[in-house]
Amino acid sequence: MVSSKQCRVWMKRLLVLRNEELEIYSDFPETAGDWQSPELHYGVCDITWGPLVKNGTNSHIYRPHSISLQSSTGGRHILSFECDISLHYWERELLMEIKDVVMKINARTFAAKWEGNAVDLTIDLQKGFIIEDSTTATKHWTKKFEELESSSDNGSKELYLTFKDGVKQCLELTELHAVLYTIEAFLKTRVSLL
Repeated sequence: MVSSKQCRVWMKRLLVLRNEELEIYSDFPETAGDWQSPELHYGVCDITWGPLVKNGTNSHIYRPHSISLQSSTGGRHILSFECDISLHYWERELLMEIKDVVMKINARTFAAKWEGNAVDLTIDLQKGFIIEDSTTATKHWTKKFEELESSSDNGSKELYLTFKDGVKQCLELTELHAVLYTIEAFLKTRVSLL
């Protein structure tokens, strides 16, 4: 594993999926107390990952059988596995853990602003996107995941959603990356249920 804190220093780590989290240990836990203090831990709905593609900007850190992992709290890591089988195993296990967590929680709500008003954005496994007034709980709009055509963001606080009926919505969020990774987790779960 290489981390943004320790650039280009590869270290062996133990990855554990437990208690709805991805835990990273620097040493194999030997006692019950050791299991309570991972070096790093991230909620599985608060991370995203993808293949590490070799190009000019990352050729100094590229390794085969690697993925780039990012958390909504800003953690960035490159995880390198022994072989493709190990990599695919971890991706499958992570997807299964995400599905289990999403099925358990069913919805997550975030504070947002929409058209200048304080609202709650709820991402619901069955209903999709729900925008309600923060104080009165008046529902402003609801859109199913299937209605989403595209999404984009400005990298800091604004999320743009475009729906198949041509409706475009802009949400201002204090936890943009948490919302993005939650949407990704819920969409992955929806796809796995097809």
